[in-house]
Amino acid sequence: MNYSLTFELLLYVNVFYFGLYSCLEFALIVYKAFNLPAYQFSSKNLINDLILLTFLVIFETIRLILGQKHEATDFDKDLNAVFRLLVLTVPNMYLVAFFSFWQTYVTRLELALGVIMLIFQGSQMVASFFVLGQKYWPRKSNKS
Repeated sequence: MNYSLTFELLLYVNVFYFGLYSCLEFALIVYKAFNLPAYQFSSKNLINDLILLTFLVIFETIRLILGQKHEATDFDKDLNAVFRLLVLTVPNMYLVAFFSFWQTYVTRLELALGVIMLIFQGSQMVASFFVLGQKYWPRKSNKS
């Protein structure tokens, strides 16, 4: 099985889903800023959420641009690219988990969108481990 193709497809789908996720997350932060009372969502929380969303957008954009620079066959040859994407996935997963579970006020929509994003990123991590494993521990052929 070609795991690098699976990894490339997951990156491609994540480009579109991340655009949706970041726009809706920004809209929900603005919604909370205007519609929640100040004791539930203060200006300190607003600034904190906007800064963390900015970091998420920057890191994920860098990761997705690095992933789009390569063809699916390049991931088999250039394992540094896979490793860079794997390293950049960790802070992104942490930030998505923050917006999904640890924010001051979490809506159900944020929870659902965040869990889907974490599933995408987790499956990308698993696929990247398979790509790395395919390179360093190739399967033996059973052909006689």
